[in-house]
Amino acid sequence: MIYFIVFGDTSGQLFGSFGGQELEAVWYSSRYFYVLILGAVLTPVVIKKELAELEWLSIVLFVSIGLFILVNLWELTIDPKFVPVDSTAKEYYSPKFTYQLISSFSIVLVAYSYQQNVFPVYSSLQVKTNEQYKRVSLGGLVLTLIIYCTVGMICLFMFGNQIESSVLLNIGSYHPNNVNFW
Repeated sequence: MIYFIVFGDTSGQLFGSFGGQELEAVWYSSRYFYVLILGAVLTPVVIKKELAELEWLSIVLFVSIGLFILVNLWELTIDPKFVPVDSTAKEYYSPKFTYQLISSFSIVLVAYSYQQNVFPVYSSLQVKTNEQYKRVSLGGLVLTLIIYCTVGMICLFMFGNQIESSVLLNIGSYHPNNVNFW
């Protein structure tokens, strides 16, 4: 559900910025409009019975994450139009215990809450042993950790101490010199 909300907010900000509108100002910048579209597109995916039928969706997901990381890395290192937020590194190593820290932690918990998929993943293994499942599960956890750390570090260097609990909120609202950047 959180991903639907983040997708709706990001799409609303993106398409609203093309029309010069703020989030929720008009129908095409509304969260609900894009959540309905995503729900309609994902309905056939939800009724699939086997995880093996969703292999294409996993490929699309990892390609999208890889492109997201590469584009943001390019923006941070190569693009001359990008202006990173000035901040000292000292701020990054001393966390502030605020509501933002708690909401950020809840997003990380969602990323690692896959217990409802244990049995479908196990049943989709070619060799169904506990050892094989442990290897697959460990690989998934390590890959998730790498993705979260990579995106976190890139976005920390991009947005500094102004980073939101979801970096997509920063990306959707970044307007250097009052120009739509993304």
